[in-house]
Amino acid sequence: MELIVFIRFATIGIVEDGKRFTLKVLPVTPLLCKGKIVKELIEYVQKLVSIRVVLLDRGFYSNEVIKEIKESKHCFVIPVKKCNTVKQLMKIVYKDGPQEYEMSKGTTYTLVVVKDEDTDRLLPYATNMDGIQPVVIHELYTHRFGIETQYRVKNQFFGRTCSKQYSVRYAFFILAVALYNLWILLNILERGRQGLSPGKIPIKIDRLKHIFRKIIYGEAPV
Repeated sequence: MELIVFIRFATIGIVEDGKRFTLKVLPVTPLLCKGKIVKELIEYVQKLVSIRVVLLDRGFYSNEVIKEIKESKHCFVIPVKKCNTVKQLMKIVYKDGPQEYEMSKGTTYTLVVVKDEDTDRLLPYATNMDGIQPVVIHELYTHRFGIETQYRVKNQFFGRTCSKQYSVRYAFFILAVALYNLWILLNILERGRQGLSPGKIPIKIDRLKHIFRKIIYGEAPV
């Protein structure tokens, strides 16, 4: 019998156009703190690539995560959860400029606030990139939306299963990531062959899935 403890995964990937590889997948358990997750992901990836800035979603906004990233000496940007204290500071910071903010357990960061031009809402960010204009911080973070695109694409490679066993779902997820990375690599090679810009995607997902079906079944099923 297999005890189902978790079926969630944390991933870290590149957000540069045309090179959005997923570099590591880490199983997440309820007992594993987010700080340790981020530390393990960063320590692994920094052996492979040069990290310019770490972009995390709001779910990783916490004392331990920010502390770990600061200790790793990497630049970071994280959307801030709007607690009452942050809400009270947002208009002031937007007007007067970035200021240091201390979290409940003593971890500090630079609070930056920008206004979303489309919704007119104020958006607070946590960062350690001092001297950078708030609008630049916001534009930098928009690159993280490439991660959301990665997940949508991976879902197209994710096999269908009704199993709730962790080992099965983990295997399916790893396979989806591997196929996704292969798709990224093939597009890099094809762009180089055709002399295309990084934003172009000459090999569509459906085409690659069609090729996989032909390899597996001998002939693509209708």
